Amino acid sequence: GNYNMRLAGHILLLNWNSSSTALLRQIAMAYAEGGMYGNGAPWPWNNRPPVVVLADKRKAAMDEAVHEMLRDRGLKLEVHTREGNPFKQSDLRKVAAGKASTIIVQHPDSASTPQNAEAIKASVAMCLTALGPQVEHQRVVVQMTGPAPSEHGVLKSLGATKNLVGR
Repeated sequence: GNYNMRLAGHILLLNWNSSSTALLRQIAMAYAEGGMYGNGAPWPWNNRPPVVVLADKRKAAMDEAVHEMLRDRGLKLEVHTREGNPFKQSDLRKVAAGKASTIIVQHPDSASTPQNAEAIKASVAMCLTALGPQVEHQRVVVQMTGPAPSEHGVLKSLGATKNLVGR
């Protein structure tokens, strides 16, 4: 369904692009490996919270892509997809954005130009700021511009922001 999520402490993935399934695969693999980074540091989400995806893409298409990736790799990950606009406060409320422990903002596939993608990400940041976090130490990660990441380096292409517009 596309109903409101009643979650807290989840990972929220905003926007969908060609790196989305690779990012979800990396999260699932980290969970499967006992929650450790390659360097032995503990995975910050050691309780394996679910992942919620909000994107301007058909829910059925996202569900199919996630299912195929997990099935093909033999991985398990609780993923909930929601169709909507990450730059609309009403849609962000639908996925409990204020209660997410981590929010990952990706370039949207729907953007016609790199400039439009940056404008959409800026709009998302403003909406997140207006909503305000409802959890302590909420992390916001924004995909950086630049060359496309390798399949195994999606997380490296994401730049963590300690404070996003006043957070």
